Amino acid sequence: MFTKIYKKIKGLYKKLNKIFIYKLPEKCDYIIYDEIRNYVFKESISPLRKIFILRNRGLYFYLIPSVLLKTFINICRKKIFFLILVDGFKNGFLRYLVDALHETIISELRPKIVITFIDNNPRFGRLSEKFKGIKFIAVQNGCRSRWDTKEPCIHNIYLTFTNQESIRLNKLGWLINKSKSIGSLNAARVFSSLKRKKVKRDLLIISTWRGDIEIDDHYKNHFKANKEMHIFLSKLIYKEKYNAAIILREQKGNKHWFVKEFGMNEEEFHKNIYGDQCKIIENQFTGENVYKEINDSNLSVAFLTSVILEGHIYGHNCLYLNFHDDNFYHDDFPKEIVISKKDKILIPLRMKEMINDSKNRNNEIYSISKARAKNTIYKFKKEINLD
Repeated sequence: MFTKIYKKIKGLYKKLNKIFIYKLPEKCDYIIYDEIRNYVFKESISPLRKIFILRNRGLYFYLIPSVLLKTFINICRKKIFFLILVDGFKNGFLRYLVDALHETIISELRPKIVITFIDNNPRFGRLSEKFKGIKFIAVQNGCRSRWDTKEPCIHNIYLTFTNQESIRLNKLGWLINKSKSIGSLNAARVFSSLKRKKVKRDLLIISTWRGDIEIDDHYKNHFKANKEMHIFLSKLIYKEKYNAAIILREQKGNKHWFVKEFGMNEEEFHKNIYGDQCKIIENQFTGENVYKEINDSNLSVAFLTSVILEGHIYGHNCLYLNFHDDNFYHDDFPKEIVISKKDKILIPLRMKEMINDSKNRNNEIYSISKARAKNTIYKFKKEINLD
């Protein structure tokens, strides 16, 4: 009995230790702003440099007197108090409380660089404006579309997929001080490490399952167009006898796996359409295996996901199939990788051409992908280097 009680107390202590933070390091060189995929940044930072990970996911309490006092002082400033009143106490207070806490932590640690993959959260920009002597670097983590951008962001330094991103986002009201096109760091890490695939599957379909989120007009538009695209592909795969696979977007059992509105999960949705025509590939927690699967396929297609653009950047044959009624959701992508359902007769021909092209240029595509990926990593390391 005492052993069970001891184990429960020990387990509780471990849990509390994860959410209660009692001490900060005296100083650091880098702050990685967010714990998810922090290893991607760590790989490019010298092991001699001190790194602090400022966690953003979940609930954490900093039980440090100096941090609590300075956070209280920050939140009580006139400007912050006014913003809380404007945004409403419920939303505004929580929003600017976290701002004040993170401002305090950054000022305590005095890093040279703060870096993040959270490139679509305005908080990172608000923090960057408070520290003129610190480089705030946002690394693009996905396509930031006009229809999906609710609030403009501010970036001191923004490392983007292409040179078009900052031009487009500035038109949407984003304020980007300095933009540098380096490609996709997430994709580059994987493409640079892969080996040549001699025999590839014909077709990879990348799922754009929206998950259990608010079902608004955009959701309904996506679902309708996405389903229409999958039905079309199912018939085409049967006709052409393509060796095809579908890579899922969500992990089994997570909160976006099952959608109550439709009474099905992501795998069931695809099985209902394709039956056994396509191999189902589970998505890893980090989502990085999608790049490997692109490398292992002659052609990758999807309705709407940044991964298609990322694959295209690194020389792989990738294509957006736009089955929406107009180009509203695809207008931001390069025209050469988008084909619309208004050209439905041409879609099978275009896909066959791209599959055959990939077969003929297999070695060339691999070399291009490898070289571009290494160049992305080189550019990134150069940008964050402190030595």
